Amino acid sequence: MNSKRMESTKNFLAIMAVAIVIAAVAHVVSVISYNSKVHRTQGEDDRKQAVMVLNDREDSTSSWLKRDFDMDGRTVDLTGQTFDGVLTNKSSSEISEWMMRINIKGDCYLNNAWCGVVEVHQHVGSDNEKVQTLDLRKYELEDVKLDHVYDGDLLIPLSKGDYIMYYPSAKEREMPVAGKTELTIGMILYYLDGIDLSDHYISYKLHKSFFEGKGFYAVLGLALVWIAGFFAYVVATLSYRRAWKDMELRKTGVAYMSDIYDMIYMADLVNDDITTIKGADAARGSARGSVVSRLGKLFIDDVTDEYRQVAEEFMDPATLEERFDRESIACQYMSKTKGWCLVRLFAIDRREGEPLRRFIFTIQNINDEKTEMDEIEDSITGSENETAGIVPESVTYSIRDIVDEALADASEEAELRGTEVTSDIAADLPEKLTGDPGKLRMVIACMLLSALRHAGGKSIRLSLFAKETKDGKEHLLVSVRDSGDGKKDDEKDFGGLGLKAAEEMLRIMDSELRSIYEEGAGSELYFEIEQEKA
Repeated sequence: MNSKRMESTKNFLAIMAVAIVIAAVAHVVSVISYNSKVHRTQGEDDRKQAVMVLNDREDSTSSWLKRDFDMDGRTVDLTGQTFDGVLTNKSSSEISEWMMRINIKGDCYLNNAWCGVVEVHQHVGSDNEKVQTLDLRKYELEDVKLDHVYDGDLLIPLSKGDYIMYYPSAKEREMPVAGKTELTIGMILYYLDGIDLSDHYISYKLHKSFFEGKGFYAVLGLALVWIAGFFAYVVATLSYRRAWKDMELRKTGVAYMSDIYDMIYMADLVNDDITTIKGADAARGSARGSVVSRLGKLFIDDVTDEYRQVAEEFMDPATLEERFDRESIACQYMSKTKGWCLVRLFAIDRREGEPLRRFIFTIQNINDEKTEMDEIEDSITGSENETAGIVPESVTYSIRDIVDEALADASEEAELRGTEVTSDIAADLPEKLTGDPGKLRMVIACMLLSALRHAGGKSIRLSLFAKETKDGKEHLLVSVRDSGDGKKDDEKDFGGLGLKAAEEMLRIMDSELRSIYEEGAGSELYFEIEQEKA
């Protein structure tokens, strides 16, 4: 995930978080409003979410006569009747609390009610209005303050305009009332000619959990999306930070290349950005064109006509990646103003099976070196007559010192390429030998340089073995092995300038440079030579 996508993801998560908070607050407010709203159902209105139906119980034991009752000086037979109140909750939410009011439409007597308590309003609208709350299942007669009659049964007279408030008992499980269920309460009333309980209503509150309903699932869905996005962002951020730290370390390492190269840029193909390490800032991301195109403009206009096509093909964005089949690729060209120059690209962030992500772009002025090497090549590649008379030196030297010096010379280049250099030196080497140390050092240095260029940024190994011959000389075997692709090319096959020099030096010392190639497993350069003991 690149920095732009990470920033977009971060903004998306922030927007999502705000949306979740807004949705959560809206959901909470909606649930609180829903739970606090008082609903009311008048009579037996079946359109409401909850309805109370009052009916007299129809079995033979639920109706009886109280004979010879003294009603205001008259002797009458009163009818006693058990009434059932069936509360139906038709909603999916539970009824958290409720109460019922029954308005009395004619003379009657209240005897009992269960399982809640009743608040009786007697003589409503008169100077003698009385109100008392009673549990008619259990009471002390002396505690009854309402007008009443007791003849073995408590009878509380009610007239038109009076009313009864019924409050259910939570202890007796009359509330809450679960959704899609029914609840039955009961009461006993006495009356003379008939009774009408149709004028009643219930008021109630519905309760919904914060963890149900469309609002909750909407918030939950948004939260899950946010959590998934957040974890993805965290993982990407950690990866990005590791990559950033790695990049900073690479920048620090690349900074050491400043003494060698005249221009150094870090190209990021993922973010289409160029970081300047050394050189002009003209190639930054504000310029037009792809990263490769912008880097090409840094030098192609300065290339002589003879090398312009070569330079343009080298910096062709369409083919760059497929040509980038090793840790670095390079191209020499002639500059109009600086003479010979070398442009080299180093891969620094390449993963197996993935496109090239980042590379280092460098330009080095090699005019002086090129001129000097051309002169050396001219002298080396001259006619055999010119070199036939050259005789190798015969001086005392330490082969170990020669190897150590060659390894030290190669260490700087190896560090720049990120290549590990190891050695395997036989322990039984003589301390001193007689021969030509200058030419031997040049040969070993050329072999190390060639191996570094073909190691693919992995490793090279210098090996040195010695064996005493029958005539008392030391037979040396010097080998340099690289971890590259093992494919032959012109330089490995002694076409390169460095190896040409090595081959010529060995020829003068009656030896020759040999090579072994193992495709996919690297290549090896070696020579054998006999030296006198000192």
